[in-house]
Amino acid sequence: MPRTRPPYSPEFRQQMVELVRAGRTPGELSREFEPTAQTILNWVKRSDVDAGIRSDGLTTEEREEVPALQSLSRRAALWRVAAQIEHGRLGRELEAADEIDVIRRNGYHGFIPLATGLSDVRFWLFDDSVGSARALEATLGGRFDDAPVDARPWGEAVALLALSSREGRATELLTRWEAELPEPRAPRISSHQAVARAMIDAGADRLPAALEQIDAAVRDMSCPRCFEMQRAIVLERMGRFGEAITIWETVRDYPIMILEPGFERAVARRRLGPLHEANGDTTSAIAAYQEFANAWTDADVTLQPQVAEARARIAALGG
Repeated sequence: MPRTRPPYSPEFRQQMVELVRAGRTPGELSREFEPTAQTILNWVKRSDVDAGIRSDGLTTEEREEVPALQSLSRRAALWRVAAQIEHGRLGRELEAADEIDVIRRNGYHGFIPLATGLSDVRFWLFDDSVGSARALEATLGGRFDDAPVDARPWGEAVALLALSSREGRATELLTRWEAELPEPRAPRISSHQAVARAMIDAGADRLPAALEQIDAAVRDMSCPRCFEMQRAIVLERMGRFGEAITIWETVRDYPIMILEPGFERAVARRRLGPLHEANGDTTSAIAAYQEFANAWTDADVTLQPQVAEARARIAALGG
């Protein structure tokens, strides 16, 4: 096994630089001390750049800023795509955009719709459970499997299959997830797997069991805001519309700087109108439908029927 040594101290590096400036050659210093001649030359160059003696490189301060700037650039690209999705702009021009390349290069964690072949979008925004399941099946083994094992949106994929009446396929994927899970992350992921099982129960109308599992996972993670969408789905199916509305309103108000909410906020706006209407609150239903229609005014042509439907409900409710 190769030996390793601790990094050279700043004081030692500065000493080497001063010796070179005093007339010693890097080769001489390399034979007397441990660093290679090239390493010493690099220290001299960086010191000269920091001092303004030469300009053909980054200063130490600039070098320290580069990783942070690269991270900010990636996050900014993700935020732009999230904002596009929030407003229903999901067309081919988005799929081909440079921002998507950033996401592909940096994995899919935190940006679920792309990793599932936009099957989430089909299910939640197009109300197309059959098309959603087909899109997801197409991406399993492709884009989904291109992501690192611990960055794949396993839970979301299981939920989509379960809610699309594919309980057997959802159970198969959950079993695969449990088999491929890296052991060090098991304590945290076990709660996500429990919620995935809950969604299988929800898809099979075992709603009290589903809600119990989700609530237990929230307690285990000490994370009150975790699994909010899953809990809202189950509450909707149980007819507990007021509680579901409270959750979706929270999701709608998430800050855009959190990545998923570009998608989740669109889902929240899509669902709040019908939920208020089912809950017998006409005034809130009209306001929610209007907010949705306004947010999606420039949505893709394929999503305009949903906008037209919202406007029709506004008119039918006397808005």
